[in-house]
Amino acid sequence: LRLETGSRVTSNSATNGGGLFSQAGTVTLVASIVTGNTGDNGGGIFSQGATTTLETGSTVGANDAGGLGG
Repeated sequence: LRLETGSRVTSNSATNGGGLFSQAGTVTLVASIVTGNTGDNGGGIFSQGATTTLETGSTVGANDAGGLGG
C-alpha cells in the first residue's frame, strides 16, 4: 500500500487499524496524513508482519486505540 502526496485517512473506525490495516507487505506514506481514527488495536495504523515507512511530510497522530497502539 502506498499513499501518495496529499492523501488523508481521517475519522475512520475498525477493530484492527482504524485508519489502515496491513498484515503483510509494505505500507508507505508520502506526505500523507493519518489522523482522528479509532480502533481496538492500532487506532491509526495496524501493521502486523508488515514494514511501515513514513516519508518526509507524513503525519500519524491524534488516533485512539483501546488496546494496542495509538
